[in-house]
Amino acid sequence: MSLGEPESLARIGLGKVAAGDIEGAEGNLQSVLNTDSASTEAIARAHYRMAEVMLATIKTYPTPEDIDLIEEFIALVEVTQQSYLNAARQGSVEYTAAALSRLSTAMEYCADKLDGVPMPADLTAAQKQQVKEALTARVENMRAQAKEALQACGDLAWTSANFTPVVRECLKGRSHDKIFVPYDEITARKASPVKGLDELRAELSKNPEDVDKLRELGERFLDGGDPHSARLVLARAIQVGGGALEQNLLGVASYNIGDYTGAFEAFHRAAEGGIEAGRQNMKVLLQAAKVTSAMGEVDKRFQKGRDGGRVIK
Repeated sequence: MSLGEPESLARIGLGKVAAGDIEGAEGNLQSVLNTDSASTEAIARAHYRMAEVMLATIKTYPTPEDIDLIEEFIALVEVTQQSYLNAARQGSVEYTAAALSRLSTAMEYCADKLDGVPMPADLTAAQKQQVKEALTARVENMRAQAKEALQACGDLAWTSANFTPVVRECLKGRSHDKIFVPYDEITARKASPVKGLDELRAELSKNPEDVDKLRELGERFLDGGDPHSARLVLARAIQVGGGALEQNLLGVASYNIGDYTGAFEAFHRAAEGGIEAGRQNMKVLLQAAKVTSAMGEVDKRFQKGRDGGRVIK
């Protein structure tokens, strides 16, 4: 990957934000946004990181003590908000959630900074009262926007089967307080080769798109303690036409390697496909991820499904 490519520039831009090089970061990120060949993911990253540039600027902004500074501060807040929303609109799994969560963090921070600012000394008593009432309304609006953004982040679990670490925190009522976007930590593959698969592999070599045989191979890998290989096989089964049963098994494999994001999506699809195991496994996953407050939502959103499918024990 060239350092001049949009994806690289977006990544470098965030690193510069974290290092305090705001001007350098802005230059890198603007280059991405001005590039027609940038991928949707790179554009999402760039908007997100541009919002972080603006938030870093806000954090160094002096306490607004006159009307001009107050208006300038509010304008900065609005630009920051728009950048986060632009990132959220790109459809990236990670950055839609991160942008909404960080927007919540940003609006709470800005509300705190604006709340209680001293009234400009050169105003009359009546003017001060008008400014105070306007600022109070603005602060209340910012806090309401912070709550709405946090709620929208948590709702991604149900509207988009999005269960990234950021969404999990949103479901717990907590916004993300760091610049960098976290990912699940996948466990290393330690399994020994699963024996007795030669016949099954020979059959698949004749018809690589046999969903039943692919599912059987995936289950054999799961039973043999190799969820990494199972995940690859089951993903292929779904790619060539597999349905809810294969989705549920993919969720089990993903769960067993620590990929809670992928597991939730797969269980979500399985539950939508009417497999009860998918619905039950979603609850197990929510408990494992310590998001027990959302477990009741599963029963509200998914009807009891038909029997069949592997349930996590």
